[in-house]
Amino acid sequence: MRLLDLNEVVVINLDRREDRWERFLTRWEATGLMIPVRRFSAVDGHLTNPPEHFRGSRVARRGEWGCRASHMGVLDSLTGPTLVLEDDAFLSPRLLELSTLRSPEDLDVLFLGGTSPQLRPDGPPIQRIHAIVRTHAYIVANHTTVQASMPRWSRFGIEVMFAEAAMNKYLMNPSLAVQDGASSDIGAA
Repeated sequence: MRLLDLNEVVVINLDRREDRWERFLTRWEATGLMIPVRRFSAVDGHLTNPPEHFRGSRVARRGEWGCRASHMGVLDSLTGPTLVLEDDAFLSPRLLELSTLRSPEDLDVLFLGGTSPQLRPDGPPIQRIHAIVRTHAYIVANHTTVQASMPRWSRFGIEVMFAEAAMNKYLMNPSLAVQDGASSDIGAA
């Protein structure tokens, strides 16, 4: 699979944050990619209670529940290779380099940014990882495996769920996407 042979791009965005959706669309147009973009109406954790198994965990904040539920909703809706983004993801102008790279044969998910203890800064551009910090930008190459292996019983947020999942995870080196850390809605009401 070529890494930009995607069915669509799905962007997670809260209904109350039209401003972020508009900013994202402006940034997306600048990439020059002609892949259809679908807005996913994020679960607003501040308007709902986490389920019982999630409460009492170290990740019991409502915003983190909303983030997890939103990512799971997106993953459950996929029907083919898809780029999943949070609305505060900033994509590198180097994103088009993905069109020249072949994916690993066993690729299930490729994180375009984030950190991982397994990352070797001097290593190849696509590196196998187990755990990830930040889930703001990733390509789901094998939606069937990803959907089947996410541990829905987990008491934790989406990052830990990806670590617990039995799938082949990779990370770009260097990152092709960063997250605007100053504008997270996880802790905002």
